[in-house]
Amino acid sequence: MPAPNPIRTTGTLGNPRPDGRTWIAFLPNGKDVVAHLSAHAPFANSLQTGHKVILELTAYDFSMARIAGPAEDN
Repeated sequence: MPAPNPIRTTGTLGNPRPDGRTWIAFLPNGKDVVAHLSAHAPFANSLQTGHKVILELTAYDFSMARIAGPAEDN
């Protein structure tokens, strides 16, 4: 279940990690986070390095994010 009131931002995908469900994503402020896909992400097969995505972070852990979908300017 997603956290209530997530912090939403955009990010750019870096290299995928070996498990195939997580990526390194770069935030606009230059920080990087581990971004993971939800179990039923219909857009999962279309993600590639360099794509802009919408990320959801919780106020408790700024090192991990959930990929909520592709950003508008892909």
